[in-house]
Amino acid sequence: MRILNVERKLPKKAGDVDVDYSERVKTPLIKEGKITVPLALEVEIYPICNGMQVIINTKNERNRCYFGGTDNSPEKTPFLTEVEADKLSIFFNEGEEAFYDSFIPDEIEFFSRHPGNHFQKQLFGTKELQKYPSIIKRQGDIFAVPVPYDGEEVEILIGLIDSGENTGCYHEFCQTKIDGNGIRLFSTRHTLKGEYISGERFYIAKGIISAPDHHPLILTDRFHLVMRAEGVIDDD
Repeated sequence: MRILNVERKLPKKAGDVDVDYSERVKTPLIKEGKITVPLALEVEIYPICNGMQVIINTKNERNRCYFGGTDNSPEKTPFLTEVEADKLSIFFNEGEEAFYDSFIPDEIEFFSRHPGNHFQKQLFGTKELQKYPSIIKRQGDIFAVPVPYDGEEVEILIGLIDSGENTGCYHEFCQTKIDGNGIRLFSTRHTLKGEYISGERFYIAKGIISAPDHHPLILTDRFHLVMRAEGVIDDD
């Protein structure tokens, strides 16, 4: 087993999360708030974010890459998720910042980090944009950014995202009954209650997004483009 640090010691923590090692597991997993790494495989571990998180590369029948540790959100949620193998190449070749940036969908990036474009000028004044150059909101692997569209104008945004392809979009209201759980986003544990327009890869939503171990993500001021992180692999 190999780790990228001077002492060449296996990390016991990833921020607030304990990291254990066991021959009883076949793949890295998180259980009871701890990350458990298999000893039976050749595994490379790379601490990132000042030791708050780790990248785990397993080498068995094929390389598999995992990203986990303590979420740097206010609630400090423990997490572990499999990500596409090219994330490791990005980390090696371009560095830690590029690794994190690679999770942000291009469409989210477009609406958040280009304060000079006319979309952002419709939403924010120049002084506000200078003070807050990034307006991305995040809840786990869900990203959201405000968009300057409402009502029928949202069709323009859909065209920008899907390049005129058939998106199967529709406009309706989520269930908001007390005993209702809203709609699930992208087959994850994140749920939305509010107004939304849905496409295959995105939602344009106004409301509240909830998820276990996360603070609610409040999107009630205006419509937001909501997308899942790029390169996350769902559990089988």
